[in-house]
Amino acid sequence: MFIPRDQCFHRSCRVTCRMRLPWECRRILPSRSFVEGPSTPALLSNLKERFEHSLDWDLRVYYARPSDERGSLEVVSKAEINGSLATVGKLIELGERKAALLMSWATFEAIGRALLPKRFERPQSPGRLIEVLAMDGQLLPNEADTLRTLADLRNRLIHGKLDVEVPVEDLRKFIGILNSLAKRLSRSRSRSLT
Repeated sequence: MFIPRDQCFHRSCRVTCRMRLPWECRRILPSRSFVEGPSTPALLSNLKERFEHSLDWDLRVYYARPSDERGSLEVVSKAEINGSLATVGKLIELGERKAALLMSWATFEAIGRALLPKRFERPQSPGRLIEVLAMDGQLLPNEADTLRTLADLRNRLIHGKLDVEVPVEDLRKFIGILNSLAKRLSRSRSRSLT
């Protein structure tokens, strides 16, 4: 948006603008956000009329529809988590280590959401899952370190590095961490029932 020097709202421009010509000032005025609704067309029409006859102002309206698809995720049952852990074990037995790694991360997020539903109600990055669970005392420091290494493997694989090697020992450590978290989940749920 081009703003004439004498109408610029920034203090530095009011006193002395460094631009030689008024139309060179490219500071942006604070914008206003509109929520889509019945009054939105009237608001935009009113705003458009204000700028219609002004040659030294430029009005630009950007519209971004909010996504409803990234809403809250439900907490899955303990049975689903156990089924996922069994699937990871079968994938390792079949030699499908990359698939086992990705399924392990999905299971990790499901367990994290079950342990801390308010903190993880939306999709999470691997790094945030690790840090929040570690700060909450759900992960030991050595488990968090192992998961950080596995997060790097996961990220390389998920972003197209298809030749990444996934060591079986690392997957077994991951399954051990997942089983440990699943046991904590069982204990925390049994405590909340009593």
